[in-house]
Amino acid sequence: MERSNEKALKILEQQYNGFMGLKDWDFFRGLAEYVKTVQEMVPTNTIVKALDKQREEARKVYEQMNTDAFKELQRSANKVTKIAKEYAKQSEPILEFVKEIEAQKSGIMRVSDPLDFLERSLHEIATRLKATGLADTIKQFEDNKKAIQNIYGNYTFSPTYLRIPFEEKKLERREQAEAWGAWSELPIVARVILEPEKLNEESREDLEKSETIIREKTRKPYLLDDFEDIRVQEMDQIRSGRRDAENSVFFKISKFKNYANRAHTYIITELTKNSVEESKLEFDIVTSTLYFADEKIKISDRANSDAHDLLKIIFSDTSKLWNNDEILEELAFNLTKAKVPKNKVYQAGKAVNRSIAQETTIKDFLVLTTKTVAINKKYLK
Repeated sequence: MERSNEKALKILEQQYNGFMGLKDWDFFRGLAEYVKTVQEMVPTNTIVKALDKQREEARKVYEQMNTDAFKELQRSANKVTKIAKEYAKQSEPILEFVKEIEAQKSGIMRVSDPLDFLERSLHEIATRLKATGLADTIKQFEDNKKAIQNIYGNYTFSPTYLRIPFEEKKLERREQAEAWGAWSELPIVARVILEPEKLNEESREDLEKSETIIREKTRKPYLLDDFEDIRVQEMDQIRSGRRDAENSVFFKISKFKNYANRAHTYIITELTKNSVEESKLEFDIVTSTLYFADEKIKISDRANSDAHDLLKIIFSDTSKLWNNDEILEELAFNLTKAKVPKNKVYQAGKAVNRSIAQETTIKDFLVLTTKTVAINKKYLK
């Protein structure tokens, strides 16, 4: 069976070599087109989907820790704010932190890093309560065994939060070493360049979910009318020549050349590896598994269905155009009896095609009529 990998290899090499030597906007435009090609071609789409899954698996522990830490901090926040309201009614600074925590919790106020915001806010309340002689009220959060000591007071509001930096370091090392870490940085380039309006709209919708957006430093609200995705803004500046890509915040060109090189090398290696061995076309009658298009396709769990029996017969001579009556004879049906199900072979063929389509999107493996059945010649070696 002729493979499409060779064509994909040529297209990718052509595109990659075309933009890697370019600078600034020309480089990023070429990279965006390359990413789109990788995502659209069937052989490469399979490869990058596998990379996306690898990234998802690698991040599971880290993301679960973030979820757990947030829940722990929320529980601590409920207790600490209740204590502060009860014992620090006259302390405006403490109550101000309480208000901000409640605003963040209700969604009225948004912050860039909720975990860090809660941890810092709770620590501020605790140390201020301690400073006013109310240390006993927050004694349950004292933790004098912390690795990093604080002269104003040692408190732990989320044990999981303290472990996140170590998990983050592990994840960063994997991102820098494994191909999924490089590939995961590239799709945003395609989005920023090829669909900036959609990105801006998504950002606006996200912001409008909150009644007020507060900058943590200035405590002043953002004006929604003036808001635009800052990644889109930066790319527009690179496009117009107002910003040097090497001095960019998000799109530092040397970083993206490194990401592109690592991802491309991996994708080409995988394509080449798959091209070395021809895709086998076999049917294992013991396990009722069809090997086709680099997939193992289960045809029947018990190896006794009409679809299984049909393939068992067809694979005795894959190049033959089988007459449906021949198939029934092989199945030892008495053709003179009226009990033979109408279009039995045709329906079995459709069942085979459905199973293959679910795994490969190929819908025409078998060419079927009400009188004949055969493997489509374009899938034969």
